[in-house]
Amino acid sequence: MKNRFLIPLVLFVVSCTGGNRQVTNTESRKEEIMKEARLAVDSLFGAIESNDYEKLISMYDTTSGFISVGSPKMYDYKSLVRHTRKVFPLVEKQTMETRFEKYIIIDPYCFQYVWAGANGVYMKSGEIAKYDDVVSIITFKKEDGTWKIISIQEENYNMPSPQVAGDDD
Repeated sequence: MKNRFLIPLVLFVVSCTGGNRQVTNTESRKEEIMKEARLAVDSLFGAIESNDYEKLISMYDTTSGFISVGSPKMYDYKSLVRHTRKVFPLVEKQTMETRFEKYIIIDPYCFQYVWAGANGVYMKSGEIAKYDDVVSIITFKKEDGTWKIISIQEENYNMPSPQVAGDDD
């Protein structure tokens, strides 16, 4: 289990510590970053809940070694895009119930969003799946004025991975 989080941790440290950033984190700057972070997360949840998978995909960073880790699979950018485009058309909508959230501002160009809650998935077939114990850590990096997701770590102690015909990812 510890090994599963090693790669995302290394990518996170490398992605968020590089560069020559001379911006000071004054209280007003931290408040501004927090507002931006909340908007980015609201946009993410909006895309998930409305099943707007193209918007969701557009939020993933394509340049930083993006990775998504979730039981039992690990995806790079290309494989997660393929998987998303196969699974999301089968979904009508999703609901997200937040039980805990925390924003961790690393610097003006990087933050983590920690979320715990429930996820309801309503399939077009009429099936409903409710996942009650989801924990996610999502790392965002600001590139060219836009917040992009560079890593996702998700754990659910009772979430089966959806299987789609031809899904070898």
